[in-house]
Amino acid sequence: MEAEQFKCARCKHDFPAEGFGLNRKQERSKSCKTCNEQKQKWAKKKREFRGETNLDLEYWKEHPIYKGYWASKSGSIYNMKMRKTIGAFLFNGYIQLALRVPQTRMVYAHRFVWEAFNGVIPDGKVINHLNEIKDDNRIDNLEVVSASENSTKSSKMQELNKQGRRKPKACIAHKEGDDTDITYASISEAGRKTGCGTSSVQKVCDGINNTTTSKTDNSKWSFKYAQ
Repeated sequence: MEAEQFKCARCKHDFPAEGFGLNRKQERSKSCKTCNEQKQKWAKKKREFRGETNLDLEYWKEHPIYKGYWASKSGSIYNMKMRKTIGAFLFNGYIQLALRVPQTRMVYAHRFVWEAFNGVIPDGKVINHLNEIKDDNRIDNLEVVSASENSTKSSKMQELNKQGRRKPKACIAHKEGDDTDITYASISEAGRKTGCGTSSVQKVCDGINNTTTSKTDNSKWSFKYAQ
């Protein structure tokens, strides 16, 4: 006599009755043991993000409007439904997000991060990057200012750069598996030539991350400030 078979509602594979985690026949058609374990694992992860278990709410915050999207103090944005971090680099240097809740719209990552920790940006205000690095969206690097203040600060920074008062920091790059260290005149040059991005290089130099991965060839790099 053949063993009774049931189809898993998640992976669509046929399994004998003992392959299901639940004993009652009316529930055997739901999912197999493997799919149940995966479902429980992801449910636990979602509870952690929502602060129901061990989520550090001082480090991660859910956006007050775009529910299901979370921001970290280091500037990362996480899509709870898609189970991944999101964001795309634009030609102007900023990072943009494609959000679909409550409706589809494009939002700058730096505005999203600030709002997640501080609430909706007041009318007439904009978000300024303190270090002038447009993809460095750490919450400590963001401030809310008026449009005129932002324009003035940007102009002053450009003038200081022209006068040589704000010299770029040189950094040393090391590629995993290579014995040769490379010195770059600035963090932006290192990010551009290694393919890691300016913000990623900055975070490694500042000790926030240990290494970062190049978007060009997926190689791992470490960086430190040159003495």
